[in-house]
Amino acid sequence: MKKIFLMLLLNIIHISAFADTTDVTKHLFFTFEGNIDKYPITINIHITNPDNITENKKSYIDGYYKYNNVNTPIPISGEMDKNTIKLTAFDYYNSDKKEEFSFKINSSQLNNIINLGNGKKNINLKGSWQNNNKKLSCNIETVKPLGDKIHTVYDISVSKEFKDNTYGLSALYIENLKSSIYEGKINKPK
Repeated sequence: MKKIFLMLLLNIIHISAFADTTDVTKHLFFTFEGNIDKYPITINIHITNPDNITENKKSYIDGYYKYNNVNTPIPISGEMDKNTIKLTAFDYYNSDKKEEFSFKINSSQLNNIINLGNGKKNINLKGSWQNNNKKLSCNIETVKPLGDKIHTVYDISVSKEFKDNTYGLSALYIENLKSSIYEGKINKPK
């Protein structure tokens, strides 16, 4: 696997030396487990450019949440910075229904999210859930990698324009699985 990744990295470095554009985007995928009032929930989250958070900027969040006893995903989107997580859930069939989650986070909780690794960690986020005029407590007890495996993914792409055509190379590197996707094939260690 290291040989494949090294070969991929060298190809990208070689191409990027002559490329018009080079882009590396980091993505985090994880699952929060907790409850709204007494109702157990699961929130699956994707954060684009999480390093922005540690640089005192905001990062975009999307994903979905579900009540564990209903198991129907509800789309969410929002923002996260060093101190807060704000999510909004929309019901596409009922535009009047708008749910909002709000959490305050400290540096230890932020570190547990960004540097999660492969394990499940206690996070103890305290916050609120609001739907129109109804407001309830919302607590997140644990955070774990999405699907218990994937946490950090790097999307690497380079492109070069030549004679009115653009040529590109793109790859995904999945950190915790030590895998990469190149030319549509998943490359795993043996």
